[in-house]
Amino acid sequence: MTERDFKAIIDELGNRLISESLPDGHETNLVSGEFLLLYALERERLRHGITEPGSERDELDAQTICLLKNPDKLGPEHSVAEAALRRLIRNPECAADYVEAKKDAHSLKQSLAAQKPREGARDPITRRIDEILEGETSNLPAKDVGRLLTLPLDGEGQGSIVFDGDEYKHVDGATLKVGTLASRVSDARKRKNKRDSG
Repeated sequence: MTERDFKAIIDELGNRLISESLPDGHETNLVSGEFLLLYALERERLRHGITEPGSERDELDAQTICLLKNPDKLGPEHSVAEAALRRLIRNPECAADYVEAKKDAHSLKQSLAAQKPREGARDPITRRIDEILEGETSNLPAKDVGRLLTLPLDGEGQGSIVFDGDEYKHVDGATLKVGTLASRVSDARKRKNKRDSG
């Protein structure tokens, strides 16, 4: 049997078992776990060409279960699969619970990562420097840019950036040391020149 034929047979097996075992898609983890175990057993039966009930198939099932209990050939990148396989034999519902919890934890981790500011994102002080250097003020020296940082945008009230000691502080917590201002202004000019030339 070629690899392509086997893949087609396995795909058909999966579709058949899903329609028979998981007909409405709203199963408990017990049903889902039992389905996974049946799928693993049926897959190995097909792979070895032993599909008829009997002692030969029972022996193959016992070997498959032994492999599932001790998936030592899996590398560390498959640690979740290994844990799920070990649970699958002992308690199919527990295996399905574990896979679902792992999936939920992964989704939460991705969601939290998406909420964090990207490393390349500019802080509000840098964005304000970019704004100051637009148009006719693009050649201002860093000292003048520093003065403009603390002015309110609308010309009234206090700005969102204040100068305190030796650093500029934005109301959201971003800070910029005076000694770093010239470098930040230089970087902003380079970005502007790149935008203008591109």
